[in-house]
Amino acid sequence: MRIAVSAVLAFYLAAAAVAGERIATPFSGPADDVRLALSPDGQWALWGVGRSDRPSDIVFSRKTPSGWSAPAPVPFNSPRNDFDPAFSADGHTVYFFSDRDGGYGKSDLYEIAFDPVSGKWGEAANLGANVNSSGDEWAPSVTKNGNVLLFSSDGHGGYGKHDLFLSRKANGVWGVPENLGPGINSADEEFDAAFTPDERTIVFAKGTFGAVTKVRLHRGERAGARWQDKGELSAEINCGRHLNFGPSFPASEPGTFYWSGDCGDGRGDHDIWHITWP
Repeated sequence: MRIAVSAVLAFYLAAAAVAGERIATPFSGPADDVRLALSPDGQWALWGVGRSDRPSDIVFSRKTPSGWSAPAPVPFNSPRNDFDPAFSADGHTVYFFSDRDGGYGKSDLYEIAFDPVSGKWGEAANLGANVNSSGDEWAPSVTKNGNVLLFSSDGHGGYGKHDLFLSRKANGVWGVPENLGPGINSADEEFDAAFTPDERTIVFAKGTFGAVTKVRLHRGERAGARWQDKGELSAEINCGRHLNFGPSFPASEPGTFYWSGDCGDGRGDHDIWHITWP
């Protein structure tokens, strides 16, 4: 699981209004299942699987006439940790993090080409030294136009441990990351962020790891150039005793929000859930 990749809520605000009932998904098993990524055509599912006795892997499932296929490891997994997959808007690129050999630090961000028709993969490519630091970079999420990358890092300085950053692509190169600022980032951990469909709001994980692990999903909004934490999501979403993280908003399922949590009534330690998002 990702928290083991690195060595190792102060406040409560109004909950965001989210309708519906928390529902378990077919993408959960006895291990830790985190951060579902559905392809834009709705035919492919990727997510991270963490286990205490071996490195984390990314697995896939394909939709068939009889339902989703059994999960299988993607061919681009390394002998190390691979996690946090996310599709581009056209479905032809997948972003993820890995601490495989050859990176700039502990965990780096990568991209890989994907053909959703044939299911064939290209070669994984590091996103480069502007994005990746000597520390950890996690949970890449890219805007619909493909030009803005949202991610977390503990290697670019900031306000605490892992902070949230944006990097902008120009002439095919990802630029120097911009910290989202003190309205979002704090002395705690801020990580695992995803854009909502309008891209003016993000959902992100915030909290602490260690002897007392308490991580809740929050909503952040942009007003002009500033981002502001608008508080925790509802208790129906923040159902986990310790960890609530891995948010995603699949384009193939408008109005649906996915996340992971140790909610105690699932199939494993951390399961993937979904709920209606207004």
